[in-house]
Amino acid sequence: MENQKYPIGLQSFAEVREGGYVYIDKTDLIHTLISERKYVFLSRPRRFGKSLLISTIKAIFEGRKELFEGLYIENKIDFTPHPVIHLSFDALNYKEKGLADVVIKELSYIASTHQLTLEPDKLKDYFRNLIRELHEKTGQKVVILIDEYNHPILHYLEKGELDKADEIRETIREFYSVIKSLDNHIRFFFVTGISRFAKVSLFSVLNNVVDITFDLQYSTICGYTQVELERYFVKKITEIGLEHDLSYAECVERIKVWYNGYSWDGRKRVYAPFSTLLFMAQREFKNHWFATGTPTLLIKLLSANVQYNLENIWVTEDVFDVPDIRNLNHVLLLFQTGYLTVKARQEKRY
Repeated sequence: MENQKYPIGLQSFAEVREGGYVYIDKTDLIHTLISERKYVFLSRPRRFGKSLLISTIKAIFEGRKELFEGLYIENKIDFTPHPVIHLSFDALNYKEKGLADVVIKELSYIASTHQLTLEPDKLKDYFRNLIRELHEKTGQKVVILIDEYNHPILHYLEKGELDKADEIRETIREFYSVIKSLDNHIRFFFVTGISRFAKVSLFSVLNNVVDITFDLQYSTICGYTQVELERYFVKKITEIGLEHDLSYAECVERIKVWYNGYSWDGRKRVYAPFSTLLFMAQREFKNHWFATGTPTLLIKLLSANVQYNLENIWVTEDVFDVPDIRNLNHVLLLFQTGYLTVKARQEKRY
């Protein structure tokens, strides 16, 4: 434990487990999620473990039981392999080739790994045919995992190219429009992103999706709880405390002040995983998360509206659902990018 390896920047569950990196076991919550839900959306800020979460779910449905040795879920399911469609929208080269073309290319690669050859078609038709063919060939329903679904929209919003952002949104909307009619072919559908402002218009074609962003049951599915921090990093915290002339308890309290700032239900709090891992590796108290960059769009919006009073803001629930990407709310954007958090919740007021 003295030589712990920290998965800073790693998004592959297999790489984390096979490489002997620290993994905070979230498979109890994942087990509940995949057992009780079918169509799910989750919003969390950047660098908060969304991609690793999706990679973990992917490994479960691919039947890679060997990766889960010693974890909660190891003996809770049978690990039957399912065909998985996994797309990370932030990794697609849509800027040069167009979103529809690069998504089709990714889907065609997935088809080829299952020895399927599909005829060229429009994006939504290709997607529909792939889901059906995968189910028919494998005999198992398809798992669909979409990471950073709104990355292309955010990219063009930050550049001020609103017409292009609208165009991208319609492409994504068309892409998702096939899902609802294919329920008999789908085992699990999971989408993540950092923003909800495009959710209403994008997911109006998917009104069966359950948004677990504020769900008390899943409020700690990303990030580290206090119990997890002291379970997985107890020796490291002791070492760092000695270096800073702090007792274990004093070191824990200082870490809490610096990094235990996030809540989605106003009750349970979690540590930002990126900041926490960097702190453990560098053994220095500083703004690790903030130093990785602030969204340009956020700075532009705050400056344009001269919005700098950000303490004790009360909002109603509808502020989190803004369908018009041309009329963004600064409170929503600050929350979605990780600069505001839920301190309290009273019915539908936050």
